[in-house]
Amino acid sequence: MPIFRYVARGSTGDKSTGSLEAHTAIDAMNQLRRRGLRVERLQNEEEMPAAADEIADSGRSGQETSLGPGAGLSGPWQDDDPATRPDAGLSLEPADVGLGVEELAEIAGRIAGITKSQLPLTPGLRAMSEGLPSRSLRRGLRALCDRLERGEPLEEALQAGKGSLPGHLSGLIVVGVRGGRLGEMMDWFLHHVRRQTDLRRRCRASLLYPAILLTGGIAAALFGLLLIVPSVRPVYGDLHVELPALTSALLATSDFVRHDGLIVLAAVILVLGGVPLLLWHLGGKPLLDRSLAGTPFIGTMFRCSALAGFCELMSMFVSARLPLPQAVRLAGEGCRDADLQGQFDAIAQCLEQGQDDAELFRRLANISPQLIHVFHGKTREANFAEALLAAIRIYENQARMQITLAGIFMEPLVIVGVLGGVGTFAIAIFLPLIESLNLLT
Repeated sequence: MPIFRYVARGSTGDKSTGSLEAHTAIDAMNQLRRRGLRVERLQNEEEMPAAADEIADSGRSGQETSLGPGAGLSGPWQDDDPATRPDAGLSLEPADVGLGVEELAEIAGRIAGITKSQLPLTPGLRAMSEGLPSRSLRRGLRALCDRLERGEPLEEALQAGKGSLPGHLSGLIVVGVRGGRLGEMMDWFLHHVRRQTDLRRRCRASLLYPAILLTGGIAAALFGLLLIVPSVRPVYGDLHVELPALTSALLATSDFVRHDGLIVLAAVILVLGGVPLLLWHLGGKPLLDRSLAGTPFIGTMFRCSALAGFCELMSMFVSARLPLPQAVRLAGEGCRDADLQGQFDAIAQCLEQGQDDAELFRRLANISPQLIHVFHGKTREANFAEALLAAIRIYENQARMQITLAGIFMEPLVIVGVLGGVGTFAIAIFLPLIESLNLLT
């Protein structure tokens, strides 16, 4: 069983150090809390022996460590500092982190649990990292905790370890701690991630049935052209009748697929794989996302889903009184659309440079005209927040409408195409036999 070294304080404020056995870091913290101890530092002795020695040394020397609920928040976050205001600026840069929405939801849920349990932030984050499935994320969070325990301000620690958490989640953590609303912000973010996950799953599910049906139809067509048609060809020779044009076309298609099918398959694979690679080479992921957004039905549903996510993140940052340019930049990163992220970053620069509203609205119109109405109230916080909440509902409803339209038009179109192909194949196969029977009678 793992051994955990700890530094804690009792009800009288006396510091105590030691070790205990526990299955997980959470279990260790619960054992210490049952003893009436408030955990200040907790580390796995087996995984981080050097850090464990440091804990013991700090216990022997009796040095003070400020790792309570505001762990690592000295300096810029002191109450008498103007930067403690929720509207103080952030210097967080977007992080290149490939975390999925499920991982983001798990992180937010655990941070919210830490806050609700009134656990110290740093030991809680370290305990949370022990149970995460991603090894790289565990290392990143441990490094973040190490920086906080060395006394670095939270913003500086997040900036130094910006590869461990996405920029928009780091920004929410910072503004949540500044405003004393970390648990509320994480609950809000968890709800946001779940809504986005559900909406995107519906978008993908609307495409799944047509894709399966189309794949099955293509497989059936290849089976008929490669196996059935060659087996019935000798029968047509014994009938001594002139083959109908439809049957002749079927035989020619079968010959072409049998002799040149590999060339056709290679060409199809080249187109399907080469076009995305070419787009990636020319413009990277932003160009790929922009091309997807131009696809009927499919592009609109995913773009509306991304805009709904942007507006929801914006409403969080606006409620936390984050400066508008930084709110736009972080919310743009969180919408998970590289094309939109670049456009919102340009809008953030426009706001930082103090350009007039005409330029701002022109850029917003290139994304969505609805955003112009939303940003008209950007100087009035309450109205701006209400407009963002209304925009969330609008974009979600538009995404759902596109999902419905995809089901109305795409599924019947694919079904008619597959059934029409099967019917044409059957008629072409049996038409010579029918004409032969008519001659005999």
